[in-house]
Amino acid sequence: MVDAPATETLPPATPDPQPVDALTRLRNARGWILDMDGVLYIGQERLPGVQEFLDALALRERQVMLATNNSMSTPQAYERKLAEMGIEVPADSIITSALATHDYLVRTLPEGSGIYVIGIWRCANNCLITRAFTRCNTGRSNRRPSSSVSISSSPTTS
Repeated sequence: MVDAPATETLPPATPDPQPVDALTRLRNARGWILDMDGVLYIGQERLPGVQEFLDALALRERQVMLATNNSMSTPQAYERKLAEMGIEVPADSIITSALATHDYLVRTLPEGSGIYVIGIWRCANNCLITRAFTRCNTGRSNRRPSSSVSISSSPTTS
């Protein structure tokens, strides 16, 4: 078992002196994290008002990140998919569950650690297996112990 370094701790939340309504909180938000599937689009169809909403946030200089728990594609593939629907978002504003897993493993495991991916190898090859990690196989030819197991599955929708 690998000892993970202590994670950052946030200071305790202090209650607002006066309650703020939801509309004020939305107006004051400096950054937004939006899920993609079912929020921006369904299947291959953009939902109404999405680009106008993103344009309004850009006009107000609000940062936007798009997130997905689908580990099957890269941010670049999502950028192309969104562009085909008329949604213009750069790949560096998109994070997938595979990238989040990679970033977590980079912070917690020593460089060169072996990882064993259960599920879709495309996910491993695109996002998880980098210079920082080595893929562990189940065959006898590779007896390197794995430091982490990552589980990826095939999505039901794309």
